[in-house]
Amino acid sequence: MKNWDSKSIIEQEGTIFLNSEIFKINYLLNEYPFREGQYKEMLAYSKEVKNGKAPKNMLLKGTFATGKTSILKLYLRTMKEDYPNIIISYINCNINRTENEIFNKIYESIFDLHKKQGSHTKWLYNKCFRKLETANKTLILGLDDIEGIKNKIELNNLFSKLLRVKELYPKVKISLIIVGHTNIELNLENKVKTVMVSLPIEFPSYNKEQIYQILKSRCEIGFYPGVISEEILKLVVDETYDRGNLRDGINILGAAGACAEIDNSSKILKKHLKLNLKK
Repeated sequence: MKNWDSKSIIEQEGTIFLNSEIFKINYLLNEYPFREGQYKEMLAYSKEVKNGKAPKNMLLKGTFATGKTSILKLYLRTMKEDYPNIIISYINCNINRTENEIFNKIYESIFDLHKKQGSHTKWLYNKCFRKLETANKTLILGLDDIEGIKNKIELNNLFSKLLRVKELYPKVKISLIIVGHTNIELNLENKVKTVMVSLPIEFPSYNKEQIYQILKSRCEIGFYPGVISEEILKLVVDETYDRGNLRDGINILGAAGACAEIDNSSKILKKHLKLNLKK
């Protein structure tokens, strides 16, 4: 069998990417096309932080890949950088699906350390909110993919504790920013609904021209000039629009660049897109 030179492939200098991180879904940009309005709306609901108060509770609503998570993370980063009295905690509810798991993550954010699994929820709750109260800090809690919460019982227990916290800790300042689908309906009991007030912010689906502008912008900062032609870019835009998922387009571009490098090509060609395209 021929000896494959794996190391030379891994370490070869590429001529495709200016910044390959741009094509990773979790890469956080400083601004996002067509989402300035939603971002400014979130900031407008947060004006009281300058007076030491919590932002309004918000509900970010939209279909898949409409910028909700990216704008939430950008907002959280901005608030943390600009206001030292704020503690942020971002939690993906598809990963942390129970009340206890979520309070473990909140604990980690407040105390900046990991708590070994198995700590009782009530212990975590009291530790977290006692610390927030004595330190005079504001917690902004981002709950992404809220539909991922395990069941109705977990959801109601979680929101009951978060929304009624002032009954035990009257000086606690907390803001909830929830991310969900367009037609989200939280399955909350009446006693929780009565204290659940959140301002909705809509994230509409991108149209084809917006997808083109977004992907073109990524190419301009992610690839060297001349790497991707207008023809190839439009093929990716068409595929992305048909799939209805912007993340797919970003992934396709990143994978195509990697394929071109492996192929020792200075340009991305149709064959590098890995799509079922007609010759």
